[in-house]
This record gives sequence, structure tokens and C-alpha cells, in this order.
Amino acid sequence: MIQSTSKIQNILGIMSGTSCDGLDFCLTTFPSSESGYTYKIIKTHSFEYTNAWKQRLEQAYSLSGKDLKRLEYDFTQLQIDCIKEFKHKYPELKIDTIATHGHTIFHSPGVGYTFQMTLGGMLAEQTKIPTVCNFREQDVCLGGQGAPLVPIGDLHLFSTYDACINLGGFANISYQENGKRIAYDLCPFNILMNPEAQTCGLPFDTSGNLAKLGQIMPELLEKLNELPYYRQSHPKSLSVEDLKTNYSNLIDAFGTTSQNNLATLVAHYVHIISKAINGKKNVLLTGGGVFNNFFVNNLRNTCKTQITIPNNELIEFKEALIFAFLGYLRLRNQVNVLSSVTGSRTNHSSGQIYYPIL
Repeated sequence: MIQSTSKIQNILGIMSGTSCDGLDFCLTTFPSSESGYTYKIIKTHSFEYTNAWKQRLEQAYSLSGKDLKRLEYDFTQLQIDCIKEFKHKYPELKIDTIATHGHTIFHSPGVGYTFQMTLGGMLAEQTKIPTVCNFREQDVCLGGQGAPLVPIGDLHLFSTYDACINLGGFANISYQENGKRIAYDLCPFNILMNPEAQTCGLPFDTSGNLAKLGQIMPELLEKLNELPYYRQSHPKSLSVEDLKTNYSNLIDAFGTTSQNNLATLVAHYVHIISKAINGKKNVLLTGGGVFNNFFVNNLRNTCKTQITIPNNELIEFKEALIFAFLGYLRLRNQVNVLSSVTGSRTNHSSGQIYYPIL
């Protein structure tokens, strides 16, 4: 059964990032507009992962195939339970389609594979809502990085900014250059800082107060700044697999305090990001890292770019919003992945679509 796209109005975007904070829900509609695409956020909600779920997701990389498939089933059931709770909490809202990122377990486009676990057929059947998922795999099959995917939303929904940066597990940037959208991962972000904060008894260094107490380690900072990844040309992307080899082992070798590590990471991130945005007039900054005031103030003091921080809803749910947009485009068979961003052979419309048996 093919669903008429003219009936698709409210799309629930679901995002689970590498920081393993939780599931972000953004119910969005995309009104028709002669001047281009527009969006309206209807409702947002976050479902925080329990400690048990955080542990399962963080350890998933080392699971056997059998155990990983069990985890995928359980993770899909978790999404279903959260959708049911969302619908119970907001019974007046209608969900026409689900567009879910899933949760990344493996991402190695250089050797031809990526895996964001979610059983789309199970989601569609148990919720009775058409579901779009697995947005990255087709791009990798076309020779691309499979990431980042958010720039299609930056291009169409946030074009008034010279660049968009998201500070999540990784920091990534998106901007227009010579008529093409360029995007890539800048550097790790919360995925390295959160574990350091956790050794101090905090889930994350919210305002950067721990980093503020630390001292920058000049030798460590220099080695981080000179990592080979930063000399690679785009398109390029980072993955969890890169962290231990290129970052964690390097940091651990210095054996200093978590506060010093955080101070050094902030200095490193400021160095990398300021280089990327110098010369741009205005930049939109979103993602959980925006709440790290110590980092943001240092970034503002280092570069002359006007940095815009939007309202909290957009800070926290922009990625979920754009995955709803990716689903919206996929259901219309319109381009939702850009070859100039990922390095794939061509622009394409990506994502698997599952319809429930009604």
C-alpha cells in the first residue's frame, strides 16, 4: 500500500545521539510555501535514558551478532513505548509519520558499512504509523560517508546563517560554498567531555565549571591540534571507533586530572572551531554543548564571528526536527542527502519506508 503524500502532515522526528543522553522527539509540520521550505514545531519531548540503557548502548560496540540483534529489538521496543507515552501525554496530537535516526553502533564508511539500529517494520506495525529509518546506509553504498545528514535541513530551513554548527557527541559544521553545501565533523565534543565529568560525579560539565577549574596541558593540546584528521579534506566524518585510537589513548597517556583534561579539550575545540568559522559573518550554534558557557565564551573571545544561540527548544531538538524533515523529503522521493556533503556519487533520496498492515 502506497500512502498518499498529500495526507502526510505531522512527522515525528526521533533522534538518539552518540552522547547517549536519551531519545529526542520533535513533532513537526512543514507547511507549503512558494518561497521554499518552512517548518512549524508542534511539540517536543525528551525521554532520558536510564543508567542501564546508557550502559547497554555504550557497550553495544563489543556485542556478539546475536546479542546485538537482541539489543536492536529491545531498543525498538523502547522507542515504541516512548511513542505510546508521548501519545498518551498529548492525546490531542496526530502523528502521520515517524522518521527515526535509530542509534549508531558502527560507522566505518571507509570500509563500506554503517549501522543505526532500529527495526522499522516493527515500529510501523506496533504503532500503526508509517516509519522511515536507516537514512545512512544507501549513501555509504554510493561511496559516501553516510554523514552528516543534517545539512539538508540547514540548507532549506536555516539558510539565513552563513554556517550552522551542532555541538552534540561530535561537533559538526554546515555551510554554503560556491553554490554547494559543505559539511563535515569538526571534532569530538560531548562524547569526550561527558566521561571526564562523570569521573567527578557529574553526568556532564553543564556550564563548564569543571573545565574552568582545570589547567590547559600545552603538550596534550598541541598533540590534539595536530591529529591527522584535521589535515584531511572534506567530506569526512568521525566515529566512535576513531575515539580510542586517536583521542582517548592520547589523553590517557598524560594521566592528568579530569579538570585538566576538560580545560584542554575546551581549548582544543575552540582552536578547531574558531579556525572553521573565521571569516563567516553569522553562525547558528545548537546542541547540548551550547550550555557549556565556558566553551562558548572562549569561542566568542577567540573569533570575530557573530554567534547566534537560539531558544532552548531549537538548541535541544534541531537534529530531531531535521530528521523529521529528512522523512518528509523521503516520502516525496525528493533529495535528502547531498553528494557535496557526504562525497557520494550523486544526490539522492535515502531512507527505508515501512507501512503498517492496517
